[in-house]
Amino acid sequence: MDKITRRTYLGEFLKQSSFALQAMEYLRDSQRKGNVLSIFFSAHSFLIHVANISKLLSPPPSTVRKYPESKDVSRQLREMFCIAKTSLLLDRTLRNHLEHFDERIYEMFRVKDEGIGYMDTNIGSLNKIKGMHRVYLMRHYDTESSTYIFQNERYNLNNLENEVAQLKEEIEKNISLNPLF
Repeated sequence: MDKITRRTYLGEFLKQSSFALQAMEYLRDSQRKGNVLSIFFSAHSFLIHVANISKLLSPPPSTVRKYPESKDVSRQLREMFCIAKTSLLLDRTLRNHLEHFDERIYEMFRVKDEGIGYMDTNIGSLNKIKGMHRVYLMRHYDTESSTYIFQNERYNLNNLENEVAQLKEEIEKNISLNPLF
């Protein structure tokens, strides 16, 4: 990878990780203030920035087809930052949900079951909500476990945040060791 490419990727990882971590600070502040809309705005912002990091570390097949070199660049970046194959940053499920949000909504209404309820933008412990076995959760934030539920799939934001913070630390270390990139 040439210096300009490397510098560009390091800068973008630094920005995306900084944006993601700032979004988590806003989420915590919004939680303290009880601002429901801001909690979900912050969680979504955090997840979008994590998805952007994920795309750079593991580009989707459409990107690899269009830009074959992206596969090698992303491999070099994963090696540079010591990203494990089991990293949450490489999980495509959430990023695909966010990228194809419109399709997920269509799909949700395609499968109709009169016995299933619909809940959105709820906050609190799932353990304290009765009848949860028959509810479609569009968005829910479990404050006790820092779990964000998006379209019935659970994502622990603390675990993701820890990986983003570690990545940012690696980037900053890499930049300090190579100030001219």
